[in-house]
Amino acid sequence: MRVDIEFISYQERWNQYEGLLRELLAYQSKKIDLFLNGKQSTPYEITHACMTAEKREYMRDYVGDDNGKLIQISFDKIRE
Repeated sequence: MRVDIEFISYQERWNQYEGLLRELLAYQSKKIDLFLNGKQSTPYEITHACMTAEKREYMRDYVGDDNGKLIQISFDKIRE
């Protein structure tokens, strides 16, 4: 049996966490709704879910209005 393990430094992981959180906070400040698995969520909840997922199991879905303005981002867990 083969087991692939990806090693990543704590600092690199922290940088990824901060980057995603900042991005989501910026969207929130622009009044863009954020959803996690169909439920309205906070940037902190989404960041935690995405960063603790073992295999980056979340897919983003961007939703715009009739004029093409971004109004919502959904993070949905991908099921295998």
